[in-house]
Amino acid sequence: MNAFVDLQQISGKEIFSLIKKVEEYKKLQSYLVLYYLGLPVLKGFIITNWTKETAYELKKVFLRYGWENAMLRSDCSRNVSKKPPGGFLYSEKEIPDLVRRVLQDDRTPFLLEPVSRFDDLYSGNVLFDSDSEVLLWEVVGPGFDLSDINRGEIEPHETFLTYKGENVQDWKNLSPLDVPNHTIIPRNKYHRSWESRMIKIAKIAENKLNANNKLLNVKEPIKRAESFLQRTGHTLLLEAKKGYVPLGYNNLCHVYSLLADLPHKITNLGIASPNKFSVAFGILISRGLIFWDYFSASSFNK
Repeated sequence: MNAFVDLQQISGKEIFSLIKKVEEYKKLQSYLVLYYLGLPVLKGFIITNWTKETAYELKKVFLRYGWENAMLRSDCSRNVSKKPPGGFLYSEKEIPDLVRRVLQDDRTPFLLEPVSRFDDLYSGNVLFDSDSEVLLWEVVGPGFDLSDINRGEIEPHETFLTYKGENVQDWKNLSPLDVPNHTIIPRNKYHRSWESRMIKIAKIAENKLNANNKLLNVKEPIKRAESFLQRTGHTLLLEAKKGYVPLGYNNLCHVYSLLADLPHKITNLGIASPNKFSVAFGILISRGLIFWDYFSASSFNK
């Protein structure tokens, strides 16, 4: 594999070859699978070594797309108990040192086009279980992101059970009868999750994300988060202070229509998918619906 791989500049055959080469890197492989299958994903670039060629290719990418920064994610071929936070945006000048550090930690970095983690209208996981006839959905609302539920920091704001594609009347079109269960978080629990998210944002703004979230006085960090969000123009969470606005039936159907036959498509590529796996999605202000990756899920978080 080249030191810098621009996925937008290579053929589908080459992407399929990459899928096979990175099979030990489950997060990266799943992103490539979704890309190859034509699902909406962010533009991506894989880095395997930092060289003069890598620096040159990175500069070309920033010039080509007019970017001021890019998102850095990474993956590891072995299981690690503690994973570094991902999904942050970094400038072209910051990326080289960060990429070298990631490579030194025996991880593979990959860059994605820049989208702000503060501008997600909705974020969610759709959990597939080969032994179940339903899919479980977990969703958080405007201004939150997937890390909030995937790291167990808050409860989902909304959950659905939907029948799988083979169990609905129309393979890719849900009817209300295909949604046997739907719950929305109570207002008091939502408000606690909103405060938790605001405290987290205050720490992100101050580069103290790993600090303990348990504070006796939450008013001060919330004020700092409000100031940061207003100053940077990311006001979704502030606008959502009063309560959760549900995902809506149209959004549910749109995501479902793209995922209904995903397990079959993955199998048809000759790739083994876990018996239980979760697909991560987001509905973004700037891009609409995108999919991040999919990952093994040992059990449903019912």
